[in-house]
Amino acid sequence: MTWLTPAYAVIAASIAVPALVILYFLKLRRRDLEISTTLLWRKAIQDLQANAPFQKLRRNILLLLQLLVLAAALTALGQPEFKADTRTGTRRIILIDRSASMSSTDGAAGKPDAPSTPISRLDQAKKDAVELVDAMRDPGVFDEKGDEAMVIAFDTTAEVRQNFTSDKTQLRAAIKAIEPTDAPSAIGEAFKLAKAYTGTRKFEEGKGFVPASAGAAIHIFSDGRLPDAEKANVDPEDKVSYHAVGAADTPNIGITGLRAERAFDNPSKLSIFVGLQSTARQQRTLDVQLAIDEQVAAVRAVSLPAATPGTGAGAAPEPAAAPTHSDAAGKAADKPDKPTDQPWTPGVGGVVFTLDRVEGGIVTVQLKPPADGSGPDALPADDTAYLVFPPAKRLAVALVSGGNLFLQTALEGLNLSKLVKVPAAEFQRLLDANQTGEFDVVVFDGWLPN
Repeated sequence: MTWLTPAYAVIAASIAVPALVILYFLKLRRRDLEISTTLLWRKAIQDLQANAPFQKLRRNILLLLQLLVLAAALTALGQPEFKADTRTGTRRIILIDRSASMSSTDGAAGKPDAPSTPISRLDQAKKDAVELVDAMRDPGVFDEKGDEAMVIAFDTTAEVRQNFTSDKTQLRAAIKAIEPTDAPSAIGEAFKLAKAYTGTRKFEEGKGFVPASAGAAIHIFSDGRLPDAEKANVDPEDKVSYHAVGAADTPNIGITGLRAERAFDNPSKLSIFVGLQSTARQQRTLDVQLAIDEQVAAVRAVSLPAATPGTGAGAAPEPAAAPTHSDAAGKAADKPDKPTDQPWTPGVGGVVFTLDRVEGGIVTVQLKPPADGSGPDALPADDTAYLVFPPAKRLAVALVSGGNLFLQTALEGLNLSKLVKVPAAEFQRLLDANQTGEFDVVVFDGWLPN
Protein backbone atom coordinates (compact mmCIF):
# COMPACT_ATOMS: atom_id res chain seq x y z
CA MET A 1 0.00 0.00 0.00
CA THR A 2 1.24 3.51 -0.84
CA TRP A 3 0.07 7.03 0.04
CA LEU A 4 -0.43 9.92 -2.36
CA THR A 5 -0.39 12.72 0.30
CA PRO A 6 1.07 11.27 3.50
CA ALA A 7 2.54 14.60 4.67
CA TYR A 8 -0.87 16.26 4.81
CA ALA A 9 -2.25 13.40 6.90
CA VAL A 10 0.67 13.54 9.38
CA ILE A 11 0.38 17.31 9.85
CA ALA A 12 -3.37 17.11 10.36
CA ALA A 13 -3.00 14.21 12.81
CA SER A 14 -0.37 16.04 14.88
CA ILE A 15 -2.82 18.89 15.37
CA ALA A 16 -6.23 17.22 15.57
CA VAL A 17 -5.49 14.20 17.79
CA PRO A 18 -3.82 16.11 20.69
CA ALA A 19 -6.51 18.78 20.55
CA LEU A 20 -9.25 16.18 20.87
CA VAL A 21 -7.57 14.43 23.81
CA ILE A 22 -6.83 17.70 25.60
CA LEU A 23 -10.52 18.53 25.57
CA TYR A 24 -11.12 15.51 27.77
CA PHE A 25 -8.32 16.49 30.21
CA LEU A 26 -9.46 20.04 30.83
CA LYS A 27 -11.81 20.81 33.76
CA LEU A 28 -15.29 21.78 32.68
CA ARG A 29 -16.50 25.24 33.60
CA ARG A 30 -19.63 24.88 35.76
CA ARG A 31 -22.09 27.48 37.11
CA ASP A 32 -22.14 27.82 40.94
CA LEU A 33 -25.42 26.91 42.61
CA GLU A 34 -26.14 26.88 46.34
CA ILE A 35 -27.93 23.77 47.65
CA SER A 36 -28.88 22.53 51.13
CA THR A 37 -26.84 19.28 51.02
CA THR A 38 -24.66 17.19 48.72
CA LEU A 39 -25.47 13.79 50.15
CA LEU A 40 -27.68 13.03 47.18
CA TRP A 41 -25.15 14.41 44.71
CA ARG A 42 -22.37 11.80 44.77
CA LYS A 43 -22.48 11.45 41.05
CA ALA A 44 -21.93 15.16 40.68
CA ILE A 45 -18.95 14.98 43.06
CA GLN A 46 -17.41 12.18 40.97
CA ASP A 47 -17.76 14.36 37.88
CA LEU A 48 -15.99 17.17 39.67
CA GLN A 49 -13.13 14.83 40.56
CA ALA A 50 -12.94 13.36 37.06
CA ASN A 51 -12.80 16.78 35.48
CA ALA A 52 -9.95 17.90 37.60
CA PRO A 53 -7.01 19.00 35.44
CA PHE A 54 -4.56 16.26 34.37
CA GLN A 55 -6.27 13.44 36.16
CA LYS A 56 -6.48 9.96 34.67
CA LEU A 57 -9.00 9.61 31.84
CA ARG A 58 -11.98 7.39 32.47
CA ARG A 59 -13.32 4.91 29.92
CA ASN A 60 -15.36 7.05 27.49
CA ILE A 61 -17.19 5.66 24.48
CA LEU A 62 -17.68 9.12 22.97
CA LEU A 63 -13.93 9.75 22.95
CA LEU A 64 -13.35 6.40 21.26
CA LEU A 65 -15.90 7.15 18.53
CA GLN A 66 -14.47 10.58 17.92
CA LEU A 67 -10.98 9.12 17.60
CA LEU A 68 -12.24 6.57 15.05
CA VAL A 69 -13.96 9.26 12.98
CA LEU A 70 -10.83 11.40 13.11
CA ALA A 71 -8.65 8.44 12.06
CA ALA A 72 -10.91 7.77 9.07
CA ALA A 73 -10.75 11.41 8.02
CA LEU A 74 -6.97 11.48 8.34
CA THR A 75 -6.65 8.22 6.35
CA ALA A 76 -8.74 9.69 3.56
CA LEU A 77 -6.58 12.82 3.62
CA GLY A 78 -3.50 10.64 3.10
CA GLN A 79 -5.11 8.98 0.00
CA PRO A 80 -3.91 5.38 0.33
CA GLU A 81 -3.37 3.25 -2.81
CA PHE A 82 -3.28 -0.54 -3.04
CA LYS A 83 -1.21 -2.10 -5.80
CA ALA A 84 -1.98 -5.68 -6.75
CA ASP A 85 -1.77 -7.91 -9.80
CA THR A 86 -5.20 -8.03 -11.45
CA ARG A 87 -6.10 -10.27 -14.35
CA THR A 88 -7.00 -8.52 -17.58
CA GLY A 89 -9.24 -10.12 -20.17
CA THR A 90 -8.14 -11.45 -23.56
CA ARG A 91 -9.20 -9.60 -26.69
CA ARG A 92 -10.25 -11.73 -29.65
CA ILE A 93 -11.00 -10.73 -33.25
CA ILE A 94 -13.25 -13.22 -35.03
CA LEU A 95 -12.96 -13.24 -38.85
CA ILE A 96 -15.71 -15.24 -40.61
CA ASP A 97 -15.51 -16.05 -44.32
CA ARG A 98 -18.83 -15.47 -46.09
CA SER A 99 -17.69 -16.03 -49.70
CA ALA A 100 -19.52 -18.19 -52.24
CA SER A 101 -17.70 -21.42 -51.42
CA MET A 102 -18.88 -21.16 -47.80
CA SER A 103 -22.35 -22.21 -49.05
CA SER A 104 -21.10 -25.75 -49.68
CA THR A 105 -23.06 -28.27 -47.65
CA ASP A 106 -20.07 -30.20 -46.26
CA GLY A 107 -19.51 -27.94 -43.27
CA ALA A 108 -19.66 -30.78 -40.76
CA ALA A 109 -17.21 -32.99 -42.65
CA GLY A 110 -14.71 -34.50 -40.25
CA LYS A 111 -16.60 -33.34 -37.15
CA PRO A 112 -17.18 -36.03 -34.51
CA ASP A 113 -20.68 -34.69 -33.79
CA ALA A 114 -21.70 -34.23 -37.43
CA PRO A 115 -25.49 -33.88 -37.82
CA SER A 116 -27.50 -36.19 -40.05
CA THR A 117 -28.71 -33.31 -42.23
CA PRO A 118 -26.16 -31.40 -44.34
CA ILE A 119 -24.93 -28.09 -42.94
CA SER A 120 -23.18 -25.37 -44.92
CA ARG A 121 -19.62 -24.36 -44.25
CA LEU A 122 -20.77 -20.92 -43.18
CA ASP A 123 -23.25 -22.36 -40.69
CA GLN A 124 -20.53 -24.59 -39.26
CA ALA A 125 -18.14 -21.64 -39.05
CA LYS A 126 -20.76 -19.62 -37.19
CA LYS A 127 -21.39 -22.55 -34.86
CA ASP A 128 -17.67 -22.84 -34.07
CA ALA A 129 -17.42 -19.08 -33.56
CA VAL A 130 -20.33 -19.12 -31.12
CA GLU A 131 -18.59 -21.88 -29.16
CA LEU A 132 -15.51 -19.66 -28.97
CA VAL A 133 -17.68 -16.83 -27.62
CA ASP A 134 -19.29 -19.14 -25.06
CA ALA A 135 -15.83 -20.10 -23.79
CA MET A 136 -14.89 -16.47 -23.08
CA ARG A 137 -14.15 -15.64 -19.43
CA ASP A 138 -16.74 -13.45 -17.74
CA PRO A 139 -15.74 -10.40 -15.63
CA GLY A 140 -14.75 -11.23 -12.02
CA VAL A 141 -16.18 -9.92 -8.77
CA PHE A 142 -13.04 -8.01 -7.76
CA ASP A 143 -12.90 -5.69 -10.75
CA GLU A 144 -11.28 -8.25 -13.02
CA LYS A 145 -11.91 -7.61 -16.69
CA GLY A 146 -13.48 -10.38 -18.72
CA ASP A 147 -12.62 -11.42 -22.26
CA GLU A 148 -13.71 -9.21 -25.15
CA ALA A 149 -14.28 -10.02 -28.81
CA MET A 150 -15.26 -8.34 -32.07
CA VAL A 151 -16.73 -9.87 -35.25
CA ILE A 152 -15.63 -9.16 -38.84
CA ALA A 153 -17.30 -10.75 -41.91
CA PHE A 154 -15.32 -10.86 -45.14
CA ASP A 155 -15.23 -12.01 -48.76
CA THR A 156 -13.32 -9.71 -51.12
CA THR A 157 -14.34 -6.89 -48.79
CA ALA A 158 -14.62 -6.80 -45.01
CA GLU A 159 -16.93 -5.12 -42.53
CA VAL A 160 -17.13 -4.95 -38.75
CA ARG A 161 -20.34 -6.61 -37.61
CA GLN A 162 -19.74 -6.08 -33.88
CA ASN A 163 -17.11 -3.96 -32.15
CA PHE A 164 -15.23 -5.07 -29.05
CA THR A 165 -17.60 -6.11 -26.27
CA SER A 166 -17.79 -8.66 -23.47
CA ASP A 167 -21.56 -9.04 -24.00
CA LYS A 168 -21.91 -12.58 -25.30
CA THR A 169 -25.51 -11.98 -26.39
CA GLN A 170 -24.45 -9.22 -28.78
CA LEU A 171 -21.57 -11.31 -30.13
CA ARG A 172 -23.81 -14.32 -30.77
CA ALA A 173 -26.38 -12.15 -32.55
CA ALA A 174 -23.71 -10.57 -34.77
CA ILE A 175 -22.30 -13.97 -35.73
CA LYS A 176 -25.68 -15.55 -36.49
CA ALA A 177 -26.69 -12.57 -38.66
CA ILE A 178 -23.88 -13.14 -41.19
CA GLU A 179 -25.27 -14.25 -44.57
CA PRO A 180 -23.38 -15.87 -47.49
CA THR A 181 -22.52 -13.92 -50.64
CA ASP A 182 -21.61 -14.91 -54.20
CA ALA A 183 -18.28 -13.07 -54.09
CA PRO A 184 -14.86 -14.78 -54.12
CA SER A 185 -12.72 -14.86 -51.01
CA ALA A 186 -9.72 -12.69 -50.05
CA ILE A 187 -8.36 -12.02 -46.60
CA GLY A 188 -6.14 -9.02 -47.25
CA GLU A 189 -8.66 -6.30 -46.44
CA ALA A 190 -10.09 -8.26 -43.50
CA PHE A 191 -6.63 -8.71 -41.99
CA LYS A 192 -5.84 -5.01 -42.36
CA LEU A 193 -9.11 -4.18 -40.62
CA ALA A 194 -8.32 -6.62 -37.82
CA LYS A 195 -4.80 -5.25 -37.42
CA ALA A 196 -6.24 -1.80 -36.81
CA TYR A 197 -7.74 -3.15 -33.57
CA THR A 198 -4.84 -5.28 -32.32
CA GLY A 199 -3.19 -2.46 -30.34
CA THR A 200 -1.20 0.69 -30.92
CA ARG A 201 2.58 0.87 -31.25
CA LYS A 202 5.11 3.24 -29.71
CA PHE A 203 8.71 4.14 -30.49
CA GLU A 204 11.48 3.09 -28.12
CA GLU A 205 15.10 4.10 -28.47
CA GLY A 206 17.14 1.22 -29.83
CA LYS A 207 14.08 -0.97 -30.44
CA GLY A 208 12.02 1.01 -32.92
CA PHE A 209 8.25 0.66 -32.90
CA VAL A 210 7.07 -1.83 -30.30
CA PRO A 211 3.52 -2.75 -29.12
CA ALA A 212 2.17 -0.22 -26.61
CA SER A 213 -0.22 -2.79 -25.18
CA ALA A 214 -1.13 -6.43 -25.48
CA GLY A 215 -2.57 -7.20 -28.90
CA ALA A 216 -5.62 -9.24 -29.79
CA ALA A 217 -5.81 -12.87 -30.84
CA ILE A 218 -7.12 -13.21 -34.42
CA HIS A 219 -9.34 -16.23 -35.16
CA ILE A 220 -10.04 -16.99 -38.84
CA PHE A 221 -13.00 -19.24 -39.70
CA SER A 222 -12.77 -20.19 -43.37
CA ASP A 223 -12.57 -23.08 -45.85
CA GLY A 224 -9.20 -21.83 -47.09
CA ARG A 225 -8.26 -21.09 -50.70
CA LEU A 226 -7.36 -17.50 -49.79
CA PRO A 227 -5.34 -16.30 -52.81
CA ASP A 228 -3.78 -13.35 -50.96
CA ALA A 229 -2.99 -15.16 -47.70
CA GLU A 230 0.76 -14.69 -48.19
CA LYS A 231 0.27 -10.92 -48.36
CA ALA A 232 -1.23 -10.73 -44.86
CA ASN A 233 1.17 -8.71 -42.71
CA VAL A 234 1.80 -10.75 -39.54
CA ASP A 235 3.81 -9.06 -36.77
CA PRO A 236 5.89 -11.03 -34.23
CA GLU A 237 3.43 -10.36 -31.42
CA ASP A 238 0.37 -11.45 -33.44
CA LYS A 239 -1.45 -14.61 -32.44
CA VAL A 240 -3.38 -15.99 -35.40
CA SER A 241 -5.53 -19.14 -35.26
CA TYR A 242 -7.07 -20.72 -38.36
CA HIS A 243 -10.23 -22.80 -37.91
CA ALA A 244 -10.84 -24.86 -41.06
CA VAL A 245 -14.33 -25.89 -42.13
CA GLY A 246 -15.34 -28.25 -44.90
CA ALA A 247 -13.43 -31.08 -46.54
CA ALA A 248 -10.54 -30.75 -48.97
CA ASP A 249 -11.83 -33.47 -51.31
CA THR A 250 -15.49 -32.44 -51.54
CA PRO A 251 -16.46 -32.69 -55.24
CA ASN A 252 -17.85 -29.68 -57.04
CA ILE A 253 -19.18 -29.39 -60.56
CA GLY A 254 -19.96 -25.89 -61.73
CA ILE A 255 -20.89 -23.89 -64.80
CA THR A 256 -17.83 -21.79 -65.66
CA GLY A 257 -18.91 -20.35 -69.03
CA LEU A 258 -22.10 -19.53 -70.92
CA ARG A 259 -22.47 -17.70 -74.22
CA ALA A 260 -24.79 -17.61 -77.23
CA GLU A 261 -23.94 -17.05 -80.90
CA ARG A 262 -25.95 -16.83 -84.10
CA ALA A 263 -24.66 -18.11 -87.41
CA PHE A 264 -23.56 -15.26 -89.65
CA ASP A 265 -25.04 -16.76 -92.80
CA ASN A 266 -28.23 -17.87 -90.99
CA PRO A 267 -29.07 -15.64 -87.97
CA SER A 268 -32.04 -17.81 -87.00
CA LYS A 269 -29.65 -20.62 -86.06
CA LEU A 270 -28.73 -20.16 -82.38
CA SER A 271 -25.86 -21.97 -80.65
CA ILE A 272 -25.50 -21.94 -76.84
CA PHE A 273 -22.14 -22.99 -75.39
CA VAL A 274 -21.93 -24.21 -71.76
CA GLY A 275 -18.53 -24.64 -70.10
CA LEU A 276 -18.19 -26.99 -67.11
CA GLN A 277 -15.50 -27.91 -64.59
CA SER A 278 -15.34 -30.76 -62.07
CA THR A 279 -13.12 -31.14 -59.00
CA ALA A 280 -14.37 -34.69 -58.33
CA ARG A 281 -11.61 -37.26 -58.03
CA GLN A 282 -13.45 -39.62 -60.40
CA GLN A 283 -15.27 -39.27 -63.72
CA ARG A 284 -18.76 -37.84 -63.28
CA THR A 285 -21.79 -37.96 -65.58
CA LEU A 286 -24.67 -35.55 -65.19
CA ASP A 287 -27.51 -33.97 -67.13
CA VAL A 288 -27.48 -30.38 -68.39
CA GLN A 289 -30.93 -28.87 -68.84
CA LEU A 290 -31.57 -25.92 -71.15
CA ALA A 291 -34.68 -23.76 -70.73
CA ILE A 292 -35.68 -20.71 -72.75
CA ASP A 293 -38.13 -18.31 -71.16
CA GLU A 294 -38.73 -20.89 -68.41
CA GLN A 295 -39.69 -23.58 -70.94
CA VAL A 296 -37.43 -26.65 -71.09
CA ALA A 297 -35.94 -26.86 -74.57
CA ALA A 298 -33.36 -29.67 -74.28
CA VAL A 299 -31.53 -31.97 -71.85
CA ARG A 300 -28.08 -33.37 -72.64
CA ALA A 301 -25.97 -35.89 -70.73
CA VAL A 302 -22.36 -34.81 -70.20
CA SER A 303 -19.42 -36.84 -68.93
CA LEU A 304 -16.68 -34.88 -67.20
CA PRO A 305 -13.18 -36.28 -66.61
CA ALA A 306 -11.79 -36.64 -63.10
CA ALA A 307 -9.62 -33.95 -61.57
CA THR A 308 -5.91 -34.67 -61.76
CA PRO A 309 -3.11 -33.85 -59.30
CA GLY A 310 -0.97 -30.97 -60.43
CA THR A 311 -0.40 -27.24 -60.33
CA GLY A 312 -2.67 -26.15 -63.11
CA ALA A 313 -4.05 -22.68 -63.53
CA GLY A 314 -6.24 -21.68 -60.67
CA ALA A 315 -5.01 -24.47 -58.43
CA ALA A 316 -4.84 -23.48 -54.78
CA PRO A 317 -3.88 -25.19 -51.54
CA GLU A 318 -6.56 -27.39 -50.03
CA PRO A 319 -8.24 -26.08 -46.89
CA ALA A 320 -6.60 -28.71 -44.71
CA ALA A 321 -3.16 -27.57 -45.88
CA ALA A 322 -3.42 -24.47 -43.72
CA PRO A 323 -2.28 -24.92 -40.11
CA THR A 324 -4.85 -25.03 -37.38
CA HIS A 325 -2.83 -22.47 -35.44
CA SER A 326 0.14 -20.30 -36.32
CA ASP A 327 2.64 -18.58 -34.11
CA ALA A 328 4.17 -15.14 -34.50
CA ALA A 329 6.45 -16.24 -37.32
CA GLY A 330 3.59 -17.88 -39.20
CA LYS A 331 4.88 -21.41 -38.61
CA ALA A 332 2.52 -24.27 -37.90
CA ALA A 333 1.99 -24.87 -34.21
CA ASP A 334 -0.59 -27.64 -34.64
CA LYS A 335 -0.35 -29.55 -37.90
CA PRO A 336 -3.19 -31.50 -39.54
CA ASP A 337 -3.76 -35.06 -38.45
CA LYS A 338 -3.05 -36.45 -41.91
CA PRO A 339 -0.80 -35.27 -44.76
CA THR A 340 -2.47 -33.02 -47.28
CA ASP A 341 -2.73 -33.63 -51.00
CA GLN A 342 -1.13 -31.43 -53.56
CA PRO A 343 -3.35 -29.03 -55.55
CA TRP A 344 -5.67 -30.64 -58.07
CA THR A 345 -6.47 -29.48 -61.61
CA PRO A 346 -10.23 -29.66 -62.33
CA GLY A 347 -11.59 -31.77 -65.17
CA VAL A 348 -12.90 -29.59 -68.01
CA GLY A 349 -15.81 -30.26 -70.35
CA GLY A 350 -18.87 -28.70 -71.88
CA VAL A 351 -21.88 -29.02 -74.14
CA VAL A 352 -23.31 -27.12 -77.13
CA PHE A 353 -27.04 -26.67 -77.71
CA THR A 354 -28.17 -25.78 -81.26
CA LEU A 355 -31.65 -24.30 -81.79
CA ASP A 356 -33.66 -22.63 -84.55
CA ARG A 357 -35.03 -19.46 -82.95
CA VAL A 358 -35.53 -16.05 -84.46
CA GLU A 359 -36.85 -14.36 -81.31
CA GLY A 360 -34.73 -13.28 -78.39
CA GLY A 361 -35.12 -14.70 -74.90
CA ILE A 362 -33.62 -15.66 -71.56
CA VAL A 363 -31.59 -18.86 -71.32
CA THR A 364 -31.51 -20.84 -68.06
CA VAL A 365 -28.98 -23.66 -67.80
CA GLN A 366 -29.17 -26.05 -64.84
CA LEU A 367 -27.13 -29.07 -63.79
CA LYS A 368 -29.34 -32.01 -62.88
CA PRO A 369 -28.25 -35.09 -60.91
CA PRO A 370 -28.16 -38.26 -63.01
CA ALA A 371 -30.33 -41.29 -62.39
CA ASP A 372 -27.59 -43.10 -60.44
CA GLY A 373 -28.08 -40.63 -57.59
CA SER A 374 -24.44 -39.54 -57.41
CA GLY A 375 -25.54 -35.90 -57.53
CA PRO A 376 -23.65 -33.00 -59.07
CA ASP A 377 -21.92 -31.57 -55.99
CA ALA A 378 -22.37 -29.97 -52.58
CA LEU A 379 -22.43 -26.37 -53.84
CA PRO A 380 -25.68 -25.47 -55.64
CA ALA A 381 -24.73 -21.84 -56.25
CA ASP A 382 -22.81 -22.58 -59.48
CA ASP A 383 -25.25 -25.19 -60.83
CA THR A 384 -27.47 -22.57 -62.49
CA ALA A 385 -26.59 -19.86 -65.01
CA TYR A 386 -28.60 -17.30 -66.96
CA LEU A 387 -28.07 -15.51 -70.28
CA VAL A 388 -30.07 -13.00 -72.33
CA PHE A 389 -29.73 -13.30 -76.13
CA PRO A 390 -31.09 -10.82 -78.71
CA PRO A 391 -33.40 -11.68 -81.61
CA ALA A 392 -32.02 -12.69 -84.99
CA LYS A 393 -30.81 -9.80 -87.08
CA ARG A 394 -29.01 -9.32 -90.41
CA LEU A 395 -26.11 -6.90 -90.26
CA ALA A 396 -26.01 -3.41 -91.72
CA VAL A 397 -22.51 -2.79 -93.09
CA ALA A 398 -20.79 0.44 -94.13
CA LEU A 399 -17.86 0.19 -96.54
CA VAL A 400 -15.49 3.18 -96.38
CA SER A 401 -13.31 2.80 -99.46
CA GLY A 402 -11.94 4.77 -102.34
CA GLY A 403 -12.86 1.97 -104.70
CA ASN A 404 -12.19 -1.74 -104.26
CA LEU A 405 -14.25 -3.88 -106.63
CA PHE A 406 -13.11 -7.20 -105.18
CA LEU A 407 -13.99 -6.24 -101.54
CA GLN A 408 -17.32 -4.70 -102.56
CA THR A 409 -18.28 -7.82 -104.55
CA ALA A 410 -17.41 -10.10 -101.61
CA LEU A 411 -19.54 -8.08 -99.21
CA GLU A 412 -22.47 -7.97 -101.61
CA GLY A 413 -22.46 -11.78 -101.67
CA LEU A 414 -23.12 -11.96 -97.92
CA ASN A 415 -26.58 -12.16 -96.33
CA LEU A 416 -26.68 -8.55 -95.12
CA SER A 417 -29.61 -6.31 -94.39
CA LYS A 418 -27.87 -3.52 -96.28
CA LEU A 419 -24.47 -2.53 -97.60
CA VAL A 420 -23.69 1.17 -97.93
CA LYS A 421 -20.56 2.52 -99.65
CA VAL A 422 -19.54 5.74 -97.90
CA PRO A 423 -16.73 8.09 -99.02
CA ALA A 424 -14.06 8.79 -96.39
CA ALA A 425 -14.91 12.47 -96.00
CA GLU A 426 -18.62 11.73 -95.61
CA PHE A 427 -18.00 9.02 -93.01
CA GLN A 428 -15.74 11.38 -91.06
CA ARG A 429 -18.59 13.92 -91.02
CA LEU A 430 -21.05 11.25 -89.78
CA LEU A 431 -18.56 10.12 -87.15
CA ASP A 432 -18.02 13.65 -85.84
CA ALA A 433 -21.80 14.14 -85.65
CA ASN A 434 -22.23 10.75 -83.91
CA GLN A 435 -24.56 9.54 -86.68
CA THR A 436 -23.10 6.10 -87.37
CA GLY A 437 -25.53 4.15 -85.17
CA GLU A 438 -27.38 2.66 -88.15
CA PHE A 439 -24.39 0.44 -88.98
CA ASP A 440 -23.52 -2.79 -87.14
CA VAL A 441 -20.15 -3.20 -88.89
CA VAL A 442 -17.86 -0.65 -90.56
CA VAL A 443 -15.14 -1.83 -92.96
CA PHE A 444 -12.23 0.59 -93.53
CA ASP A 445 -10.37 0.00 -96.76
CA GLY A 446 -6.99 1.77 -96.78
CA TRP A 447 -8.20 4.64 -94.56
CA LEU A 448 -8.61 5.38 -90.85
CA PRO A 449 -10.77 8.11 -89.28
CA ASN A 450 -9.25 10.91 -87.24
